[in-house]
Amino acid sequence: MAIDRETVLHIAKLAHIEINEKDVEKFLKQMGEILEYIEQLNEVDIKEVKDSLKSIHEGKVMLREDNPGKSFDRKTVLELAPEVEDIFVKVPPVI
Repeated sequence: MAIDRETVLHIAKLAHIEINEKDVEKFLKQMGEILEYIEQLNEVDIKEVKDSLKSIHEGKVMLREDNPGKSFDRKTVLELAPEVEDIFVKVPPVI
């Protein structure tokens, strides 16, 4: 499936973003690469994966058992963090 200039402009309009001609060319290339990747994914044999997901559709979810593993102690984490506040690692806001 190919993507054209008009499709890029339509998607930009739907996303309420303004793009210039340079961006149109960049997005044409990127979206083309994404579609090529999706085509590759469509060729993957997923029969075994579908069989393993069958139980989810039957209302049963098979989960692996939780096993506690090795972790860092609080002091080490706080020493290695770029920014801390009290006993917490401070990170930029995420929207």
